[in-house]
Amino acid sequence: MSTFDDLLDRLDNVRPEGDSYLARCPAHPDDRPSLLLTLESSGRLLLYCRAGCKTHAVVAALGMKMSDLFNMASGSTTPVAKVGPKAPPTAEHIADATAYCEEANRRYASSPAAKYAEERFGISEAMGYFLGLGYDDGTIDSAWTTTAYTRVARLVVPFAGFDGVIRGWQSRALEEDEAPWCGPKNPPGHAWSTIGVFDLDNDEQNVMVTEGPGDRLTAVAAGYSAVAIRGAALARNTDTLDQLAKHLVG
Repeated sequence: MSTFDDLLDRLDNVRPEGDSYLARCPAHPDDRPSLLLTLESSGRLLLYCRAGCKTHAVVAALGMKMSDLFNMASGSTTPVAKVGPKAPPTAEHIADATAYCEEANRRYASSPAAKYAEERFGISEAMGYFLGLGYDDGTIDSAWTTTAYTRVARLVVPFAGFDGVIRGWQSRALEEDEAPWCGPKNPPGHAWSTIGVFDLDNDEQNVMVTEGPGDRLTAVAAGYSAVAIRGAALARNTDTLDQLAKHLVG
């Protein structure tokens, strides 16, 4: 397997940025460097395209496999990032997420998102509004949405905690898109919540834990309170498990 040094040699317009490197992204016509590459001490390589390319698309354009991202040697010259756990969203981030979700919720009635939620998940328009579901046709301003997010209209699903505070969201494309489920980008040094709670009746004896917001909506339509883990890869995340263990006892 090639080293991180070798990988950087294959990219154009490479420049250091802190403990990371910025280069032209090979997955799209890139006039300015938009691909951020960070090698952690564990050997895990993080790829983030600021223009919105999905990781699997970047990996394919590099002629690599997804498994190559988890065991990469640094080489002799590149720094290894000192990466620790990301902090939770700040009060300002929470205010941004709340404002975005509230605006999307105001647009929900009689929207394509309301129709989609009823047809796909069995969520009536009234229930969807009550749950805080929303509609974004790509015109709601947010510092945390990308071009990949706003290029199609979306059903917005808030990710509130057990305390009811919104600490992130996920959204479902309402038409064919390479990113059917998509969320906001993380603020630098912080991460949006990995779980979202729909507690219908404070019934802690019958709560379904689901993988992703779609399954959570299906569970709620069937009458269950539900907690969604943002993705299967986060099911073993320490913070995720701590939150579930604290609130779901029994």
